[in-house]
Amino acid sequence: MAGVTLDSVSKIYDDRVTAVRSATIAIEEGEFMVLVGPSGCGKSTTLRMVAGLEEVSSGTIRIGSRDVTHLAPKDRDVAMVFQNYALYPHMSCFDNMAFALKIRGLPKTEIARKVDEAAHILGIETLLERKPRQLSGGQRQRVAVGRAIVRDPKVFLFDEPLSNLDAKLRVQMRAEISRLHSTLSATMIYVTHDQVEAMTMGDRIVVMLDGEIQQIATPMELYHQPVNRFVAGFIGSPPMNFLDGRIEQREGLRLSAGGIDLPLDGLEELLRNHLERRVEVGFRPQGLRPAKPGEGFDARVEVVEPMGSETFVHLRIGETPISARLAADVELGHGDRICLRPDPHALHLFDGETGLAIA
Repeated sequence: MAGVTLDSVSKIYDDRVTAVRSATIAIEEGEFMVLVGPSGCGKSTTLRMVAGLEEVSSGTIRIGSRDVTHLAPKDRDVAMVFQNYALYPHMSCFDNMAFALKIRGLPKTEIARKVDEAAHILGIETLLERKPRQLSGGQRQRVAVGRAIVRDPKVFLFDEPLSNLDAKLRVQMRAEISRLHSTLSATMIYVTHDQVEAMTMGDRIVVMLDGEIQQIATPMELYHQPVNRFVAGFIGSPPMNFLDGRIEQREGLRLSAGGIDLPLDGLEELLRNHLERRVEVGFRPQGLRPAKPGEGFDARVEVVEPMGSETFVHLRIGETPISARLAADVELGHGDRICLRPDPHALHLFDGETGLAIA
């Protein structure tokens, strides 16, 4: 295994469409790094440049100490697992997993040993003689992962490998890939649009938007210390709520949002530069608590989603939609009104123009 370094890597199509702009990422040896973001953000393009499937427009890529920027994919010592499995339909699972090793000219006994070891790790020993059409989606994905394992690459690359699976199987395969990382202690780069996958699997996460890196941090750092409004709204399920606010001078500095004043908690000096300017106030759904009338937001209930252990409630404050994560036994229905107040110690403030975090 080896670390991976991207230094100011860009990808421009037809000299006019920038898919990735100056991406700089240092992935440590043995790290599980997740690239996440909405469709079209450049995450898969970044992964394909590491794999050598896309040509780099500018910048350099290193795997270990080797500059692989212009090397062919076969010379980079990486293995990629695709979204569509990419298995040969006419071959057995054994032959699919062994194919790259046969091309290398390895002895049959060595090939059999490597395939058997990978099959044992993935629990697919009984499937090796079957054809892909005889397998479920999850079993096909295991075979595709096994094909990568037998190559013993320096870096594993995963391009949205769980997107075609149903919800229950995604959760299971998520755990299996994390377990595989722990077992192999391998360097892995994983692309997904699903922030839950990113949060539960990654040692660190790269959040991307419109071809640019927004933040690189651990899951908890992203959750508690987002650098801008986009990261704050993208990370977390249900997502963070936002209300337009304003810093006003009324018997000292006041933060007004949603018709109530919110505490500044010692941020007066920091926020003085934003006096009479628009800010956005962010708070997580689980940070809302019932309050007395006049002491919180007056919200109208639109949808109630009982989850068993908790209840998600979708509301509106005026015309602004928000969501709350409340106790399981809450009794609310469409059209009800409720007064809620956010935890004053868990507020996030963002500049209304730049979207950058203020506090």
